[in-house]
Amino acid sequence: MQSPGIPRSREAAPAGWRETADAAIEGGDDPVPSMLTALLRRPATAFSMLAVAVLLGHAAAALLIAQLPRASFGVEAIEDGMIRVTGDDRRYAADAPVAFVGSDGRVRLARVMEDLVPELEPRGSSSEITAIYAERDRIAALLREPGLMLRLPDGRQLPAAVRPGRIETLSSGFWLSFGIALCSSLAGLWALVLRPREWAARMFMLSGLGLALGAITIGALEQVSLATGSRTLFWITHINYLSAYIFGFAIVALFARYPRPLIGKALLAGFAAAQGAIWVMGLLKLDVDMLGIQIFVVLLLALLAVVLAGVQGWLSRYDPALRASFLLIWISLLLSMGLFSIVSLIPQLMGSPDIVPESVSAAAFLLFYLALAVAIARYRLFDLGSWAVNVGLSALVLIAVLAVDLALVLITGGTWTVSLAFLTAAILWLPLRELVLRRAERRRDKRDLLLLRGASEVAFAPRPEQQTVLWSQLLDRQFSPLTIAPVTCDTAAIRADGRILAIPSPLGGTGLVLSYANQGRRLFNSEDRSVATALVALVAEMVDARAAYDRGARAERQRIARDLHDDVGARLMTTLHRGDLETVHADVREAMADMRLIIDGMSDQPRRLSDIVADLRHETVNRLVLARIHAHWPITAIFDDERLVDALQARVLLSVTRELVSNVIRHAGAGTVSIRCALTGNSLLLAVRDDGRGFDVDSDTILGNGLRNTRKRLEELGGSMAVQSGPGGSVIEIGLPLPSREQGMSDRSMAV
Repeated sequence: MQSPGIPRSREAAPAGWRETADAAIEGGDDPVPSMLTALLRRPATAFSMLAVAVLLGHAAAALLIAQLPRASFGVEAIEDGMIRVTGDDRRYAADAPVAFVGSDGRVRLARVMEDLVPELEPRGSSSEITAIYAERDRIAALLREPGLMLRLPDGRQLPAAVRPGRIETLSSGFWLSFGIALCSSLAGLWALVLRPREWAARMFMLSGLGLALGAITIGALEQVSLATGSRTLFWITHINYLSAYIFGFAIVALFARYPRPLIGKALLAGFAAAQGAIWVMGLLKLDVDMLGIQIFVVLLLALLAVVLAGVQGWLSRYDPALRASFLLIWISLLLSMGLFSIVSLIPQLMGSPDIVPESVSAAAFLLFYLALAVAIARYRLFDLGSWAVNVGLSALVLIAVLAVDLALVLITGGTWTVSLAFLTAAILWLPLRELVLRRAERRRDKRDLLLLRGASEVAFAPRPEQQTVLWSQLLDRQFSPLTIAPVTCDTAAIRADGRILAIPSPLGGTGLVLSYANQGRRLFNSEDRSVATALVALVAEMVDARAAYDRGARAERQRIARDLHDDVGARLMTTLHRGDLETVHADVREAMADMRLIIDGMSDQPRRLSDIVADLRHETVNRLVLARIHAHWPITAIFDDERLVDALQARVLLSVTRELVSNVIRHAGAGTVSIRCALTGNSLLLAVRDDGRGFDVDSDTILGNGLRNTRKRLEELGGSMAVQSGPGGSVIEIGLPLPSREQGMSDRSMAV
């Protein structure tokens, strides 16, 4: 169902891609273009092809970075201004002397330990940076001299040489950055393939490429050593700046025109040109602090992106779809930009080392970037509202930990105190979190009880029209939609990017479509769909249970009516025409016995087989004696059988035996009746033999309704009846399946 004013759902998203594919292969009946058409119509195919190209490009970049030469030793700065050589636990003062010694024992270059720490992004004037790069090139060239040694302040000497780079020497930091680059590229491609004609998807793709380029250059910086020349380092750092510009501009351009155009494309083009000019200034090595300028521009881009996202979110506050989307977008952008600025950009601007390695900070940034991809592509948008809150809370806890830790560092003047920060956060956060979860659990339990009560009201409403009204009221109480309208659907489904929820009817017939949950304040999400599905199943089960109960009640009423008509009614009708008072008394006694049997059967309680047979023998012998007929029913082992027989089988056995004995009394003119009762396996066999006048077995008139009803009752329980009759009397044998001794209760499934 397509509601007026509601855009088509995401199934129609790749239309632009389909049109492009059609145009590309138009004009021809060749089956090869037809197959190509089918492939190009599928976004998954396009994404797979582009993903392979991206993977090959990243692999080529990894191989190129792996070729960077590596020094045979590394020098790094640690806390308290101390310096150490990689792989060595000894520490040296920053101003401790160190020298490169040739194979002839002469000193080739004398410096202090601080001079050997690689400065990846030097700051200062143009002449100062040129001097730093010249010193780096001098050391890199010196390392290629055969037999060169590094003499440490304690007199020890280490080999100082250049080792060729190999793929297996790439560090874990590089592979982390490589994974970030690959994920961001694929996320950008994914959004572009789903929404190829949308400005947001295109800018997001551009931002993904910028993040990927930045991550790759960060990975390259992980491989930089004293053997790396200044030219290589210069281009790696400036490409990293360019990636930050691309990413920042793409995010700013995205929110400048998505979902509402706030800034014209011409102004954005001018802004991009200004950024390009600043980057070119860095290439020209002007006599200014270009690193500070670059970092300031990146921070400005981050701030501008956050402001624009906030403005877009405010302007979209009355649209449930955009509001849910921007809740995730704005939180993701704010936290990612803020986190990256705190741990990386601001420390660099202040001349301090990064709080965490750049590869780690980029990994944290990627987490929110992927969340941003989900929101931009509007894929499963109806799940984003609650997810945005969860992501935001988790990130806020992380930001709080970092903020507390930085505050403790500034206050105490100590070193990194993350354990104290986590302890502080735990004291405040964990109890609050437990309180929130408990309240949420109580609300959920109350909601479940209300849903159960509402479902029972629908299922047990007296009339179908009342059930329909109550079902609509139940959905209205649960979801509070703006509108409810009829719809045809088989399963609960979310449509129009979460704006509407279609729910089938558990009562049969037309379903209902709900538009805009909570009176338009939010979209429908997957939890709503799950609740709707559970409600439909619950009400349907209750309706089926009620129908089964009604069928059982009707069947029981029909059985009682049949028993009253066939047994009591027929007997009393016959009694009206009796002239013999003694016979009338006998008929009344039999009618009362039939009434007692019917009433006992209504209790539906199982009885022991021995009790049933004993009662039946006592009643039958008394009836035959009163009718002046000699009765012979010997007591056998069946009178000691303790197995339980359910009420239905007991009732049929008693009713059938009474019917057979009544026929003998009324019609046979017999002087003797012999009854034999035995067990064969799990079946009861009962034979009634008389020495009366007999009857024609094949005559329907003589057979009468009594024997036909008797046979029908037995066959309904899987039993049987055999009739033999002649001038010397009649024999009627019945068989009735019983439960085994181990089973106790009979199996109801035997009844057809």
